[in-house]
Amino acid sequence: DHQVKIRGQRIELGEVEAALRGVDGVSDAVVVAVPDHLGQTRLAGYVAGGVDAMDVRTAVASALPDAMVPSAVVVLDALPLTPNGKVDRAALPAPEFADHSAYIAPESGTQRQVAAVFAEVLGVERVGLEDDFFALGGHSLLATQLMARIREHFRIDLPLRALFEHSGLRDLAAVVARAEAEQATDSDVSELEQLLYEIEGLSDVEIEERLARGDGPLTA
Repeated sequence: DHQVKIRGQRIELGEVEAALRGVDGVSDAVVVAVPDHLGQTRLAGYVAGGVDAMDVRTAVASALPDAMVPSAVVVLDALPLTPNGKVDRAALPAPEFADHSAYIAPESGTQRQVAAVFAEVLGVERVGLEDDFFALGGHSLLATQLMARIREHFRIDLPLRALFEHSGLRDLAAVVARAEAEQATDSDVSELEQLLYEIEGLSDVEIEERLARGDGPLTA
C-alpha cells in the first residue's frame, strides 16, 4: 500500500494511478510523492503512451478531488522496470512542476501587481504572463489566500470562482482590470445620483445663485 498525506488528506496513490490509467491513450501509470521547492509534498504522475501531459492532467482533474490531482504529469515511452518486472520508482525522471523556459514578463501595471501577489502566495521568484496558478502548485487553500489578497490590494469584490475560471495570470489580470473599471463606474454613478438628489431640493433661484457663487453641489 502506498499512502501519503497531501494538505492533511490521506491519499491512496493506487486510486490516482487507476484514474491515470483510465485516460484514453495511457497504457500504464505510476504516481509518486515528492517535495517541491517549498518542501511541500506534491504528487507526480508518470504515464506511458502517446498522450499529452496537460490533456491527461485535465482529464483526471475532472474525476478526482483537488488534493489527488498530480501537480505534474510526465509522459514516457514506457515505465522503467526492475529485473523482477516492477516499476523502478528510483529510475523515474525528476518532475517539473512549473515550466519557466518560456517566461513572458507581465506588461501592464495590473498584470505586474497580480503577478506579485501570485509569487508571494506561491512562494516563487517570478510569475510570467502565461503562467497558470494551479500549474505552479496552487491549490484550494492557496486559492483562498490569493483571492483575499487580491480583494484587499485592488479593493474590489471578486468571487473565488473567478480564479478557478481564469487561473492564468493574463486572464485573471484582465478580470481584475474589468472589476476595477466597473467599480469605478459604479462609484461615479453613485456620486451623480447624490448630486441629482441634492439638486432636486433646490429652487431655480437657489440653483442660479450657487452657480453664480461657484459653490454647492453644482460645482463639486
